[in-house]
Amino acid sequence: MRMPFSVNVFLYDEDKSKDHRYLIFYRNPRTELQLPSFWQGVTGGVEKDETLEDTVKREVYEETGISLNEINMTDFSCQYPIKDTWRHSYPKEATHITEYVCYAKVNTDPTLSDEHKEFRWVTYDEGVELMTFGMNKQSLEIVEKCLHQRGAIN
Repeated sequence: MRMPFSVNVFLYDEDKSKDHRYLIFYRNPRTELQLPSFWQGVTGGVEKDETLEDTVKREVYEETGISLNEINMTDFSCQYPIKDTWRHSYPKEATHITEYVCYAKVNTDPTLSDEHKEFRWVTYDEGVELMTFGMNKQSLEIVEKCLHQRGAIN
């Protein structure tokens, strides 16, 4: 049984001039779950007895081969209704999945898992243009705002 919680992790890097770029992934379609191909950060569901931080580390490692040292949580989360095709995986009282948005700095290219068919390093503006599914665009906007507030970006 899956927990009705997930994470959306945006991985970023910055160069010597503090310009930054985001590592995004093009998801393979999951027709059995009615999910098309789309660009996203690293996403995944919280497993039983996992903290959000545990989930972030596990999902990033499973999908990219990258081990994270530091994770930054945003105050932003969004909710998705549980689709009928997903219903069997969740407790019957759960009606929505709450997705928590976070980010982490990395400095290496990923090794893709079977979940994705492509990755790209993109600027914020390029990333916003490519994010077309669900709340991914808004989630990236929140991460960008958090980075500005932290002073990580000029």
